[in-house]
Amino acid sequence: MVIRNIRKKAYMRTFEAVLAIVISFLVLTFIMQTSNPTQTEDIRTDLSPILRNNPQFRNCALSNNISCLNNTLQLHYPDFTRVHSYKFNITTDPEDAPPSLPAKDIFAESVFIAGNSTYLHPRIVRLYYWEKG
Repeated sequence: MVIRNIRKKAYMRTFEAVLAIVISFLVLTFIMQTSNPTQTEDIRTDLSPILRNNPQFRNCALSNNISCLNNTLQLHYPDFTRVHSYKFNITTDPEDAPPSLPAKDIFAESVFIAGNSTYLHPRIVRLYYWEKG
């Protein structure tokens, strides 16, 4: 009789331990699924090949005209400009510091433009962008 009670208690404690492990596993699984570390990884856009092959963008960059770059981007890629805030940086120095940027997850695209067929005047155009909001 005493041995049966001990066995029942042993089974109950084993069952409690297994149940605690299962509940802990379910809670951890639920927490891990609901917390996405960042959704900004989804906004990464590869614009450099698109911009590199755009002659209007190229001419704006060679003339150091940032408002022209903004207009070109808004004209050709309105979906991008609706979702993202951005800043352009045109420079000849590859080590030039970026402009003042907000404290957010910032992505950067850069295009090196050597010039056109008549003269060599290299430019580095950097596009810094982040999610609006």
